[in-house]
Amino acid sequence: MLSGETIHKIMISDNDKEKVFDLLEDETIKSMIEAASETRLKKANDFINLKYTLYLYTNDYNVYTIKIDEDQIYLDDHFYTVVGENGFYQIVEEIHNQQN
Repeated sequence: MLSGETIHKIMISDNDKEKVFDLLEDETIKSMIEAASETRLKKANDFINLKYTLYLYTNDYNVYTIKIDEDQIYLDDHFYTVVGENGFYQIVEEIHNQQN
């Protein structure tokens, strides 16, 4: 996933469909990607209903989907359990709560 591609937009949707919004600020996108790369994962076989869906839009016109909850992530057609703290989820939750 991504393979060095530059992300220019992230669209976040909560699964209750209460809020859908785009993130375009480079620094916010960078901090989210850094937090995601620091999150430790363990492969899982199943999942619960994940709270947020993120669509990552790259400058190469690719779109990637990540689904996330406090302790689980769906990424690259695989389900993972988060091992330890999930800083990525915390950033998504914080940004979501700041939206109108």
